[in-house]
Amino acid sequence: MTQGDITTRVLQVNVDDKNNGGVFSLIKNVYHHMPEDVVFDFWAVEPIRSDEFRSYVEQRGGAVYCLFKKNKYTRLVSNYRALKRHVESIDYDAVHVHSDKCAQLLIYARAARNATGKVIIHSHQMGVDLPSHRKLFTFVQKASKLLITHTRIDCYAACSRNAAEWMYPKKILGDVRLINNGIEVENFKFSPEDRARIRAKHGIGDEFLVGHVGRFTYAKNHDFVVSMFAQLKDAYPDAKFLLIGDGSPQIRAHVERLVDEKGLTESVIYVRSTSEMSAYMSAMDAFVLPSIIEGYPVTMVEAQSNGLPCVISTCVPPEGKLIDAFWRLPIDAVGPWVAKVGALMAKGPVGERARSSCWKQVSDAGYGIEHTVGQLLELYRS
Repeated sequence: MTQGDITTRVLQVNVDDKNNGGVFSLIKNVYHHMPEDVVFDFWAVEPIRSDEFRSYVEQRGGAVYCLFKKNKYTRLVSNYRALKRHVESIDYDAVHVHSDKCAQLLIYARAARNATGKVIIHSHQMGVDLPSHRKLFTFVQKASKLLITHTRIDCYAACSRNAAEWMYPKKILGDVRLINNGIEVENFKFSPEDRARIRAKHGIGDEFLVGHVGRFTYAKNHDFVVSMFAQLKDAYPDAKFLLIGDGSPQIRAHVERLVDEKGLTESVIYVRSTSEMSAYMSAMDAFVLPSIIEGYPVTMVEAQSNGLPCVISTCVPPEGKLIDAFWRLPIDAVGPWVAKVGALMAKGPVGERARSSCWKQVSDAGYGIEHTVGQLLELYRS
């Protein structure tokens, strides 16, 4: 593509493929559905490791920039200075900053204040995903919220009302644009062929399979997941459990030890981040997500598109419910989760016909990728 063919150029800030997180998945998916005359550049704080994605960006006329430093504090200062110079050297139609921390949004928005086009900041979280120093980071979050309206920001965006309330002061909440975390819903339609193939691959027959998808981080609450699995296993000895995700090696090792201590080693299947998420969801019979904090998890949209009964933490906003088979429970006790999932197990797997129609409900609710692309195009071009 030549420079003359480009009508809209956007810089995506703080988007990378480390652990293939939800923000990267969302923006990558959005880009694949954007019109050809829209070009994204990427300013990554962590290196983008996928050569395939880099090639795609460059093929469309974009570029990937990364000023990586191991020290997080040195990295922030260096990125601020470099980003400021960068946005002053290229005429972007929009600079779109993503984060789960208000301080990060504030710093990068400040660096982009002299951008030619509009500056957009986008909240993707509603809490601090850190097991330690939580008081310090909560203090920094609150201080940053007081300052964020004192720099140039043309649009405040968030993935949910909860994420908006966590990130922005009350006086601007009415101006926040909610951007749906859309997916290719039809690609997540239940497939009996995929179900049979994945189950055969992992030696699963007719056993009830409970699945969880999430990086090994504090926020995803794996200790709770394993405790739930253990109690379900007592009631349903043949049950199988699936953990999908990458993340912290230390947390993963801790979870594996916990699984072993509870005698679940033969019942728990681990799968790292996979390009076959839809197939694995078709293999599941129920989906659980007892997270401590979330914004609006993409995996939850995927699971509902697949027609999976979903039991989700109340940290997920009520608007997360897109199909009937969806329940929100608090995470102050494992018992109600065991009872709910146990009831689903006693009832047996949902039939193919019921599951196969759910992707349409999710699409009609506005969570198809085309809807999200339309929302962002309006932001970038208005």
